[in-house]
Amino acid sequence: MRQAVEKFGGVDGALNAAGVFAFGLALDLSEQAFRHSLDVNVTGSLLFSRAAAKAMRPGGRIVHLASVSSFVANPKYVAYATAKAALTQLVRVLAREWAPSGITVNAIGPAMMETQMIAPYLADSAFRAAAISVIPMGRLATPEELIGTALLLLSPAGGFITGQTIYVDGGRTLV
Repeated sequence: MRQAVEKFGGVDGALNAAGVFAFGLALDLSEQAFRHSLDVNVTGSLLFSRAAAKAMRPGGRIVHLASVSSFVANPKYVAYATAKAALTQLVRVLAREWAPSGITVNAIGPAMMETQMIAPYLADSAFRAAAISVIPMGRLATPEELIGTALLLLSPAGGFITGQTIYVDGGRTLV
């Protein structure tokens, strides 16, 4: 961000897509895996947000990728769901704190989609079938389907939206 400030005089928008996925039953998942999920998905998001806010011009926009897992309770998602739920609350708190300075903070909560992070799990046909079975549209999301929401939240058109998690989920949060 320092380079953006030096080159452009500030940051207008920042999108955080960093995340990790830990999968396992609560009784079996290691404490280390749980903490790593919180460190990357929550603490990393806080640090990203602070760096972005310090570099932002008035009217700046911060967007995080959350997950439908912040809203629905899936077995074996204890670390990921807890971290993404914490991220959605972090978004709300930062939005309240930074709204007076004109900075908006929001999140996009996609359903499961084809990404490198989740590819090893989706290679298991039973895992893939289970993931698709709870999405009313009957398919996984694609990363391209997040673009419209990201553009809205990063643009002047989204200037009065703050503290929100918008679910792009094929109806997953309806189940």
